[in-house]
Amino acid sequence: MALYIVTKRYQTCYPDPLILEKGESVKFGEEDTDYPKWIFCEADISHKKGWVPKQFLTVPNEKGEAYLLESYTAHELTVAVGERLIVKKQLNGWLFARTEKGEEGWIPADHAVKAAIGKIERANQ
Repeated sequence: MALYIVTKRYQTCYPDPLILEKGESVKFGEEDTDYPKWIFCEADISHKKGWVPKQFLTVPNEKGEAYLLESYTAHELTVAVGERLIVKKQLNGWLFARTEKGEEGWIPADHAVKAAIGKIERANQ
């Protein structure tokens, strides 16, 4: 885990995010062209749709179904410039982080910088 500082405001586009449990099945859709390795999926049980990291999915079967290799939430954070985040994971151009208030979710990696002793590093380097 590492401390990051938000450098660009971000507001979630998805107020009702996709939440999936390990082993749950989804319809495997298109890959995002702006953020490679993000797959647009539809949950077989809830029918909610959203983006899922390709690394969290099995290879789709002949019916276009894939299964979650681990539990996942598509919850995105709404953050302001200067907010401090504890980043738990960096994946496919996004950061999974926890705010100082304890909320967890995703933001684009280019919206924050890693705080380091004596220097600041861009999150997407």
